[in-house]
Amino acid sequence: MDWKEEYKNALLDITDNPPDIRKIIKPHIPLKLYKYGSFQSNYWKDVIYKANIHLSSANIFNDPFDCKANFDYQKVINKGKFRKRLLKMFPEDELKSIPKEIIQKDVIEGMRQDVYVFCFSEVWNSILMWAHYANNYNGFCIEYDTSKIRDHILYNLYPVLYEKVYFDITDNLIDYNKNTGMICNLAKAQDWSYEKEWRIVEYSDHPIYVRKALKAIHLGKNCPQIIRDEIFQWARENSKEVYSIYPSNTQYKLERNREI
Repeated sequence: MDWKEEYKNALLDITDNPPDIRKIIKPHIPLKLYKYGSFQSNYWKDVIYKANIHLSSANIFNDPFDCKANFDYQKVINKGKFRKRLLKMFPEDELKSIPKEIIQKDVIEGMRQDVYVFCFSEVWNSILMWAHYANNYNGFCIEYDTSKIRDHILYNLYPVLYEKVYFDITDNLIDYNKNTGMICNLAKAQDWSYEKEWRIVEYSDHPIYVRKALKAIHLGKNCPQIIRDEIFQWARENSKEVYSIYPSNTQYKLERNREI
């Protein structure tokens, strides 16, 4: 079985003691991960110079399908642990009269509440991500050495699963084990699979610093010269690598040239 399939099955496992997701993921964490960014961001200096992993609220994702799931409303209001949770909020005689759309929306949005993420990619040379997340090649892409990221941070690092349909979490809600809330935070539409995304998922917004892990900065071909000069100076003073990104002369692909 492919490890990603094993990972997905573990997330959806409805037993009280599902397989250990960390043991499945750990051997497959990439040696390098990347973060695309824009110099228009208010946080870019913290992200680069301080190596601050800035967590973002899951509620402000630009993809309205991100973190979605589906479930059978009638089943979850009739039995199980989720029914008990609902009965704390609604009288029993009202449950069946509440429009299922309201409950489904509240459940899924509730799973995104107080969830904070930092998104990485496995690749530095995505044509689409340089356009979308790095301000049309005016921005940057940071390279991290995951072997130098502390274990307690890696513990909350997960690969994103790309699916054609929403996960059906009916059985998970009925039994409500420890992975139920996590499922919705790790699913995206297959259309986004080119991102090859990994996520740090936390339940509080707090600063994370990975100075030793930040290895290199890739600068887009349209990066302003004044910023390029500033990055070069910082890199020399801090023993970091800098690469310039440019389009291949013969193929639809990106190449890089090391500057420092």
